[in-house]
Amino acid sequence: MYLEHFEFESTPFRHDTKNMFWGAQYCQAKGFVYESLIDDNRVCCVLGDHGTGKTQLLRQLFDEEDQSLLIAKIWNPQIESSKFLLSILKQFGFEPFEASDKEYFKILRAFLDHEQNRGKTPVIVIDQADKLPAESSALLGKLAGIRNLECDKLRIVFFGRSEFEQTLDTSNLGGQALRRFHLFGLAEDEIGDYLEHHLEAVGQGGKGLITSAAAELLAEYSGGAPKQVNELALHALEEAAGAKKQRVIKASVEKAVKKLKLSRKQSHHEARYSVAPNSSPFRGEAIEKLVITREGKVLGAHLLTAKRTMIGRHPTSDIILERSAVSVHHAQVFVDDRGFHLLDMNSTNGTLVNFRKTRHHLLRNSDLIMIGDYRLKFVAAVAENRRPASSDMRSMSDTVVIDHDDTAVRQHLRRVK
Repeated sequence: MYLEHFEFESTPFRHDTKNMFWGAQYCQAKGFVYESLIDDNRVCCVLGDHGTGKTQLLRQLFDEEDQSLLIAKIWNPQIESSKFLLSILKQFGFEPFEASDKEYFKILRAFLDHEQNRGKTPVIVIDQADKLPAESSALLGKLAGIRNLECDKLRIVFFGRSEFEQTLDTSNLGGQALRRFHLFGLAEDEIGDYLEHHLEAVGQGGKGLITSAAAELLAEYSGGAPKQVNELALHALEEAAGAKKQRVIKASVEKAVKKLKLSRKQSHHEARYSVAPNSSPFRGEAIEKLVITREGKVLGAHLLTAKRTMIGRHPTSDIILERSAVSVHHAQVFVDDRGFHLLDMNSTNGTLVNFRKTRHHLLRNSDLIMIGDYRLKFVAAVAENRRPASSDMRSMSDTVVIDHDDTAVRQHLRRVK
């Protein structure tokens, strides 16, 4: 009924990788996974409750083409160990064949070694990891734990429900899976944008169709989990259409809540960035920074106070560069015990450091990151302390200062034109 009433071109709120809403935490999760592919630890996992969007994130991440990665995706791991190993081999391009577990394992090891010698990074991705049988988990643990395995680039990425963390801690993977990201879903202040994003995708202007009061109630009863937001929003649209309303109002959501017998959910807004490991990225009071210029003009400075700094066109990026040559999620700078790293996130036009194209680079003082026609100079904290402050330099704690004549742009202090 609501399709005709609101003149939608198709059903809204479908799980479509081409229409992914990149909330702040999903951008951080993407950065976490890319970062994990070059980390010394071979295993990482993204954990979250039912409906928080883990599978959609996984599909979006690994739908992107990256010639340096060789991906095996296992969507349903609830199979016996022999079929599990064969599934991995099939994902890597093998035709089905009969063999024992031992033979499958031996062939897989040889293949991984061979692909690394060709410059590839093999990645085994497991969705619904909380359903992974103990035998299959043991095989993955054996692969990840073989220190004399020539294929030291092998990475295993788990996506599973929160309870999978307990399984990790009690299994032979526990010592390997040191990197964990807890996905909680959308923040309360993102629900309105999420709803508008999906309504615009089906031919509706989106803005104003669901009132702010209705969106707030949707947030309260969904807890920010996209699956719950979608279900409740669709029922609210039905209620509004049935009442001949031109907008979804608070009463529409209240009727949908009653029909679905929902109760208010606890908000995880404060816990959105619960990311392991690394207790702190700082090694003292001095803080490293990126000085941003374009065509010789200083646009601002961004202090690297977070564990992960996202760079790209997307509005939730920490450094937003709104030029066509910049990808939505272009690159990130992250910190670990070794220092600050620059990591290209499979951008369309690539990232250069000191005029050389790179995917990963351990940053040193005065390194010049080149993204499109932007230049981001890395300034180490020690080097900064050794020289007097420049009166021409602009800096800030967690945003990028704008040097721009456009008044509208000035309103967005995190945006770089």
